[in-house]
Amino acid sequence: MKMVSFSQNVSEKQMYIGITTISLLLSRWCIYKAMEATSNPTLVHVILNLSIFVTFFATILFLKLSQFHFYKFLFGLFLVVAGLACIQNSYTVKS
Repeated sequence: MKMVSFSQNVSEKQMYIGITTISLLLSRWCIYKAMEATSNPTLVHVILNLSIFVTFFATILFLKLSQFHFYKFLFGLFLVVAGLACIQNSYTVKS
């Protein structure tokens, strides 16, 4: 009985390691393609920092977070979008 439990645990860990590795490689490839496509790498960096909001929404969805300060969250989101707009408008691309 213990042997079955151990083998299931090992295969589950291997699955998580595989998913994590694929996710890491896919994200790096997307970052590389984004850096090729943009004239300002700062934009890619700012968009990558938006991942904090994805993590926050995943926390609400999967961990059933019930209490958070919605207005502070909106204010933070506004600051990120305003920063992205400032970066976008702060330079001109020479043709």
